[in-house]
Amino acid sequence: MSNMWRVYVTTFNCAKKFPFEENEAKTAILNEIVPQALEHDIYVFGFQELISTWEASFPKMIAPKIQDLVDLTLKFINRHASGKTFRAVGSTSTGAVGLIAFADEKIGLRKVSYSNLRCGLFNSSLKGSASLCCTLQGQNKEQETFTFICSHLNANEGPENAELRVSNYASIMSACATDFRLMPFKTSHIFFFGDLNFRVNGLQDTVTDFSNIENISKVLTNHEELNKLRKEKLVFDGFDEGQISFSPTYKYQVSQEKEYDGRRTPSWCDRILFKQYPRDSFKILSYNSVSRTSHLQFTDHQAVTLDIKVPSMTSGTELKIPTTVPSSQQIFVGDIADTLIGYVGWALTKNIHYGIIAALGLIIFYTLL
Repeated sequence: MSNMWRVYVTTFNCAKKFPFEENEAKTAILNEIVPQALEHDIYVFGFQELISTWEASFPKMIAPKIQDLVDLTLKFINRHASGKTFRAVGSTSTGAVGLIAFADEKIGLRKVSYSNLRCGLFNSSLKGSASLCCTLQGQNKEQETFTFICSHLNANEGPENAELRVSNYASIMSACATDFRLMPFKTSHIFFFGDLNFRVNGLQDTVTDFSNIENISKVLTNHEELNKLRKEKLVFDGFDEGQISFSPTYKYQVSQEKEYDGRRTPSWCDRILFKQYPRDSFKILSYNSVSRTSHLQFTDHQAVTLDIKVPSMTSGTELKIPTTVPSSQQIFVGDIADTLIGYVGWALTKNIHYGIIAALGLIIFYTLL
């Protein structure tokens, strides 16, 4: 590892269709999103919409699926790694957002903490973040802290939705600052990634050739929401992102490799950013999307990966993060919302809703008699 850490981050929105019950399909997906050469120190995988909305409302339903992913991914990495053995650093989830992390077993694992925030409608888990903060000890014996924040921010186009995304980001960073206050979170390595849902706006040409790097650059400069907001320092102040040279990652037609869904403007929703490092102290080896092979066409998103070398950093520039804590009332409302979403969704899948409607009809009928 020398005095540099090599980190590999993947983000993937699975459109609620991850094939948990199909072992061959799961292995095929890992074969696409795990790098061929396993030469890194840390691997982190973030997922959004891993399971259906109603299932995600019940933490006990997603927990075994996250563990299944941990076990399968760890086995896959160790089977393909040459000369290295990896171990799980940790895993966590919020709603259908899941995060799993692995590190070379030669790296000492000193402490792991988690932060989970719901920021969906009515403070539900329809949107939110799953974050992991860990202290690792490298071969130079220095302890360093890494934070990985996997998120799914507010969806849809329009300025109001963009403002909600900015608000989601601020709430997530505030939650991390609170939950990781006993660790050097603000001055250490931070990676923020996921389906950030920032959109392309005002693009008149809906058939832009995104295989042309000049077209990509023009759209990113003139029409891309996140880039504009970052320039205004309204979001991700103190973060960097690799140069985007890949096509928009959303919204694809399911079962198609390159065809976009004409109902949405193609956008770079899936992103990976990292806390700024001193100039020339880090090296981005790759920042790219993953080809939509047949194994990855079950979703309308495209996975994105970052391969980066970052410097040893026991103390860096401190991020300024306003601290706001959700009130007990907000948490209570979120609990109620998740319960309703969960049970209503379950009833719909079981066709129990017809009985519920009939029962409500009888109650109303007898009330009016």
